[in-house]
Amino acid sequence: MKDGYASNSDSKIWEPLLGDRDGFAHPLVESIRSFPLPENTKVPNNALYSQKFKSLKSVTHDLTFWCLTDPEYFERIKAYAKKNDLSLTIEHMERDGRHKGKSHVRVEKKTGQDGTGQPTTRPEPKSEDSGKR
Repeated sequence: MKDGYASNSDSKIWEPLLGDRDGFAHPLVESIRSFPLPENTKVPNNALYSQKFKSLKSVTHDLTFWCLTDPEYFERIKAYAKKNDLSLTIEHMERDGRHKGKSHVRVEKKTGQDGTGQPTTRPEPKSEDSGKR
């Protein structure tokens, strides 16, 4: 899949979409970067990663891809998503057409600036005379 940009209709901002999970200046959060992709080879690797910055302290890391509908795989990724506090959406395509028998998967993680999943906070400044009396 080629890298590119997508327009977000809500924010009217263009967002980068990368097939290389290591191609971001601000690293992807590890739970998205290491998300278990399907092993089947009937659907080419079409995983796209993106990041949306609401502010420097609010980043959404995103992964989206198509795969063959596989209930066993979906159970594994549901468990992974729950363990890693990820938002997971699986849309099954039942209708005829090029996507019949496939599913669209979207995974999101909202994090703080440091990518830990916790809001980034600054340490309290230490006063020079604390504990010296």
